[in-house]
Amino acid sequence: MSAFAGQIALVTGAAAPGGIGAAIAADLAAGGAHVIVTDLTAPLDVAQALGAPARAEALDVTDASAVAGIFARLAEDHGRLDILVNNAATLVGSAPSMETTPAQWQTSLEVNLLAPMRLTQAAIPLMRAGAADGSSISARPAPWGQSRDLGPIRR
Repeated sequence: MSAFAGQIALVTGAAAPGGIGAAIAADLAAGGAHVIVTDLTAPLDVAQALGAPARAEALDVTDASAVAGIFARLAEDHGRLDILVNNAATLVGSAPSMETTPAQWQTSLEVNLLAPMRLTQAAIPLMRAGAADGSSISARPAPWGQSRDLGPIRR
């Protein structure tokens, strides 16, 4: 049996062909997972490359109602979520301090810090509903001692 056979996975920030999100999605799909790939615009080319049953959805990870909507669809379509990959990120606001505007810094905080928290909080109820322990991971090196793998979500 494949490593991810039958598991439901949501990967954010998956639009860049050859990018980290697309590569993670490809590995999950190759392992038998049903993968939902997301980005600001639905990454249709990535989903098509993965083949059925993958699908693409547009998702602004900074929009709480959009996040709630995708998890409502996941609940309706699958009743659970097994894997969440918080890969969406931005480099906006990473210029030298004197060149970074407050708006750029706010965008960076929203995408890189608040969105993974919001997504993980929305995912936990669906992970608890699943038959297996879920996993929420960050695909980027984690700053300030944050774990790269948040580990299993125990019921």
